[in-house]
Amino acid sequence: MFDPLVTKIQKKVFHWSSHSLSYAGKLQMISSVVFGLDNYWGASILLHVAIIKKIEHLCSHFFWGIPGIGRKMVFKSWKSICSPWSGGGFNIKDLPSWNRALLVKWLALLIAPASGLWAKWQHVYVLKGTDIWCLQAKDSFSASLKGILAVRDFLVESAGSIQNAQALLQSWVHGSHFHLHLAYDFFRAAPTQGDWTKGLSYSSIFPCHHITCSMAAQSQLATQDNIKKRGYQFANRCNFCKASEEDHGHLFFSCPFTAQVWSSILSWMSLPQFSSSLLHLLVACPFGSSRNNWKTHCYYTSLAAVVNQLWWERNQRIFFHKTTDAAGLLSKIKRLVLARLSIKFPQSLFSSLLDHSVP
Repeated sequence: MFDPLVTKIQKKVFHWSSHSLSYAGKLQMISSVVFGLDNYWGASILLHVAIIKKIEHLCSHFFWGIPGIGRKMVFKSWKSICSPWSGGGFNIKDLPSWNRALLVKWLALLIAPASGLWAKWQHVYVLKGTDIWCLQAKDSFSASLKGILAVRDFLVESAGSIQNAQALLQSWVHGSHFHLHLAYDFFRAAPTQGDWTKGLSYSSIFPCHHITCSMAAQSQLATQDNIKKRGYQFANRCNFCKASEEDHGHLFFSCPFTAQVWSSILSWMSLPQFSSSLLHLLVACPFGSSRNNWKTHCYYTSLAAVVNQLWWERNQRIFFHKTTDAAGLLSKIKRLVLARLSIKFPQSLFSSLLDHSVP
């Protein structure tokens, strides 16, 4: 079906990068290690643009890279990955915005009425009575102070005036506590994708399922049509039905095999209707949006599990020649969903699902 080079590259992509668990693991590694270092350096100096680009390049290459080949296939921009969950991203820290948020905290300390020792020293030996909002950077200033003044200028420019910037900064301080996340949200200014992202915010959804489902909703998985768009030539055929070309719409809905899985899982939840749009399913929960309703959790957890397991089964068939029929896939999905529900709710609430699940 594929020529040898494409098969080799794709197998590496899916084995190391495209499995949702691998995605989740890589994101955790990036968050805990790389951005832990940024918390140290980013809180002290304003990182140079070239340094930030290099860090982002390394992170992107690690996330999308193909070990042993040195190549990568990118299906989602790093900027999009750094967007919040509500923006269709994975909520990875946006380095420039996080760096500014960390430094603007020091600016807040300089104007606070009850300043600490560091702020008092700056006022006596550096500012010398000059308003921090009017202070001009000098070569003799430390790298930290230069960074604080640069962020101050960015804040004033973004807010429109010094007065607006002062009011904004004050809104981030409650008592003696500086709310770093408010400053970060301001600097990041990430747009939202729409109501469909709310359906993936339920805590009962597996994190790896969340990632796969989010990418599927945005047509960002490494489907055969997406790979062909990157210049690879091969016969595009769905590995479930062997009849149609594979794209997100066909793989997750139009294919008879996937339609059978969807029909069964919706019937299991006593929902006879079927939609051919993942975005529609993510906003059309018939049980409402309450975080305390087990049926709502079941609905969204099931949707994400179906998408993830269909993607996993598709990859197993292509690269490892392992096949699970629709009944076996449905059984696995039910077990996953019930396991998550049992963590949050008493089993007596969803006993009807237990009665119709496969042992």
